[in-house]
Amino acid sequence: MLTERDIKRIKNILCIAEQGTQTIPYGKVEIMTVGPGGVPQSNLSIGVTQYGNGGRVVNEYVRRGGKYLREKAPFGNTFLASSALTHNNTVKRVWQLAGSDVIMGNVQGDLCVR
Repeated sequence: MLTERDIKRIKNILCIAEQGTQTIPYGKVEIMTVGPGGVPQSNLSIGVTQYGNGGRVVNEYVRRGGKYLREKAPFGNTFLASSALTHNNTVKRVWQLAGSDVIMGNVQGDLCVR
């Protein structure tokens, strides 16, 4: 059984390996060619992917009262699963703002990095 201390150490190791820092950069957005069939996709922080769990994360963030993605939530995965949005600077900025919100950090912690 893993203790909270063990989980924190594992998260730190993952952060160092993936981000080069011991803390999770919740607002960091990167474009990587790791989407379906190798297409570019947006990745938020650690474990949030445009074509993966992004829609679920957006919906949960809004459900918990997050303010930055509220207008996008009705679209869920449709909002995220569009290659036209991958390089959209406005969408990227909204993701970064949401990532700076404590609510998004909590959602990511609950859904993505446990």
